[in-house]
Amino acid sequence: MLSSLTQLKANLLPAAMRARTDFDASIITIANAVHGLFEGWCNRKLSYSANEIVSIPGADCLFISMPRFPLVEIVSVSLVSDADNTTELITDDVQRIDYAAGLLHFDFRPGTRRQRFAIVATGGYYTDKIGRAHV
Repeated sequence: MLSSLTQLKANLLPAAMRARTDFDASIITIANAVHGLFEGWCNRKLSYSANEIVSIPGADCLFISMPRFPLVEIVSVSLVSDADNTTELITDDVQRIDYAAGLLHFDFRPGTRRQRFAIVATGGYYTDKIGRAHV
């Protein structure tokens, strides 16, 4: 996996040039651009994030496709109604979690289209941080 500057340099540069640092900024820029293109094409976030709060509109569904996968942990799932400013914890209503695909399944529709889910989750592919973004 090309997830660190060292791994990128090992695949891009001849062995004699890998210890040099004068190409690091360019390699990081290209890697971050490719990473952004992958996320845009997949419409999913790929890099690791812990305890991220995700807001998903429309709670009248039987499953949720999380924006970041694979999932490591679902900390909580709440149903939020902005109209009357209420939040209901519904973590126990999740019937099945497909961690690899980033999907949460319900046996019934927990809310309405006017409500939203607020989910605290950890997931994504672990990568070394290089530059401003994960690669």
